[in-house]
Amino acid sequence: MTSSIIVEPDLGIRRLQRLIIRQVVGTDEIVEVRSIAEALPIYASRHFNFAMVDISRPTDELRELLEISRKKQRSPVIAFTTAAVTRETLQLLVSDHVFAVFPKPFDLEAVIESVGSALSAEKAGTLHPRFFGFLQRGEEEQ
Repeated sequence: MTSSIIVEPDLGIRRLQRLIIRQVVGTDEIVEVRSIAEALPIYASRHFNFAMVDISRPTDELRELLEISRKKQRSPVIAFTTAAVTRETLQLLVSDHVFAVFPKPFDLEAVIESVGSALSAEKAGTLHPRFFGFLQRGEEEQ
């Protein structure tokens, strides 16, 4: 059985992410939570083949989630943000294995393409620990 997790406070975006995961990942189960704090015990206790995570408010909880992802999950993470990504956050993402970062509102086709690429990289064994991420718009804050 394959399972994915969505960590997103906005119900409308969660619905769209659920459609993307069902269409591209073909997962059997999708767990949806509203915050990283809510996701941590679930993410730490079971395996997920794919994750979509809102990183709009970087905290120590984000560090913990990414550490679990790197050490235990070893599966693709697609991140979404509502604000410009700071240098500190970008360094955190690069040091872990976030596959791609998209600012909201995100380009649906670009997300679908990135999800497909992440899954292909995982199957080829080239996903971890290499960073494939990119920012769709703008530069990180100085």
